[in-house]
Amino acid sequence: MQVDTIKKVFWEREREHYLNKRYKYESQMKKAKIGRLCIENTLNIISYFKPKYFYIENPAMSLLWEYKKLNLNINKGFYNKTIYGAYGTIYKKPTIFYSNIKLDLKQTSDKKFKSFEYASKQGIDRSYVPPKLLKEIIEQFKEKEWKFQKKI
Repeated sequence: MQVDTIKKVFWEREREHYLNKRYKYESQMKKAKIGRLCIENTLNIISYFKPKYFYIENPAMSLLWEYKKLNLNINKGFYNKTIYGAYGTIYKKPTIFYSNIKLDLKQTSDKKFKSFEYASKQGIDRSYVPPKLLKEIIEQFKEKEWKFQKKI
């Protein structure tokens, strides 16, 4: 996709795009603005505080990743792909953890997954990050720090 296309997809879609769709123009534009401000401010915070390790989580299919690549001129870092289902959820949810280090995260599972619609009817929050996945990321940060300290 070209930059102009991404800007339109993420931010400047015309009202006509939403005719005969289940999503309403006003609510989608509000969500797009909040998403854009969220990623820009998150990256500003990371730039200001310069943490040794960080990650940003968002669904793999999110337009946020294309927006970040094409509009924010930040191409350092790693797009670490995983699926929540490999860490114990009943739904797959392909996700990216953008980080300043390469993470070795599971990307497959032998499980049969339920739809997210099914999971949400079971009361599962779509923002829920599996604790096993968080633990794995923290362990990899610790391992990276241990290797760094060992070199000193």
